[in-house]
Amino acid sequence: MTLTAAYNFERVSRPVRLNGTAGATVPRGAACFYRVTATETAGSIPGGTTAMSAGDVVSTTANTREYDVEQCSISNYENFAGFTEREVILDSNGQADVPIIVGSDQGGVTAVTNQSVTAGDLLGAMPGSWFLFRGAVFTNPLLRVTTTVDRSTTSGPVVGVGKPTVSNEEFQKYHFEYNNDFYSYVTTGEGLTTIVNTTAGTNAQNGVISCSAAATTDNSPGGTKTTQTCWQFATGAACYFEARFQLTEVDTNAANFLIGFQDKAGTTNTTLQDNGAGPAASIDMAAIYKVDGSMFFRTGISRTTAQALVTTTTAFASATNYKIGILYNGMPITSGGGGRVFFFVNDTLIGTAGNAASGDELKIPNALMFLTLLVKSGSATGTQTMLVDYMRCRQAKLASAI
Repeated sequence: MTLTAAYNFERVSRPVRLNGTAGATVPRGAACFYRVTATETAGSIPGGTTAMSAGDVVSTTANTREYDVEQCSISNYENFAGFTEREVILDSNGQADVPIIVGSDQGGVTAVTNQSVTAGDLLGAMPGSWFLFRGAVFTNPLLRVTTTVDRSTTSGPVVGVGKPTVSNEEFQKYHFEYNNDFYSYVTTGEGLTTIVNTTAGTNAQNGVISCSAAATTDNSPGGTKTTQTCWQFATGAACYFEARFQLTEVDTNAANFLIGFQDKAGTTNTTLQDNGAGPAASIDMAAIYKVDGSMFFRTGISRTTAQALVTTTTAFASATNYKIGILYNGMPITSGGGGRVFFFVNDTLIGTAGNAASGDELKIPNALMFLTLLVKSGSATGTQTMLVDYMRCRQAKLASAI
């Protein structure tokens, strides 16, 4: 007797409670994330318990932490749950029950996007949206597209493999990556150009470079940038930059620095103006910076002379390690296009640029730019130095790229 096994592979789904804005319509294929960042009051868990302490984020009962979902956000982007199986309208409490498709490598999954995508593209989520975007620069890959479709005019569904297993080779095919951990500082070998004065490798654990202005010279710049302008914000080309640095003030609060994207080619004093006046009056830029006389982080976007420069409420402390992050979401940088730039310090959002109401989407840079690490003295006291542990950037390749 011959035994024959029959397999019926079906998508796996489960019911969840969707959370969002009251009355909002959430489309089929919306990317959902478990609300593990929510907090609870001790003893408030349905079913009754006093074992929880205030602020715990994991329930001791099989309840909300594996049931409540929401859209991707700055504080919740690692706990992907699944895709909604149908469209729902959220009730007056901003909630609705809906099944989601879960599991890895699920074929035939429907997601939703508002971009043009090509078969093979890897899509990820972005903060503040139910949609998926070309490139997995902020989250892990959530969908491998199997059907080419243009949703740039009207958002809609796209079909693919949900939560795909992705090899390094496949990931690199769809992303452009720069990763420099500064084992040394050899400009010709690392695609870097010194910005005046001294930039050198140091004998420090994990690899560190030292960017220095000229000694006892006011308004003297120093630092490094990539030799080529390989980064440009454009629809579908989401991008994430990160660097870790430390700056010790040699004269109370006189140091200036700028870290991020900018298009000034010269190695002279052209990116940050003298005497704490901030970025150049005409520059393409998306950066986090600080100016002479201030001890607060600032954020800035600029398209030539159209600029949005903001002094944040996040204080800068001398001789302290900081991780800088800059995220462009890959949406059109046209009026009403949805383009946004998010700024982070130590993984905390300190600012968002690209507000449609104020026309700031038209201030998001559109030129080819360098990755830049710049320090500038604000007085003639001592030698102003900035130490940098690493500089990294990942950008989604456009479908037209080689």
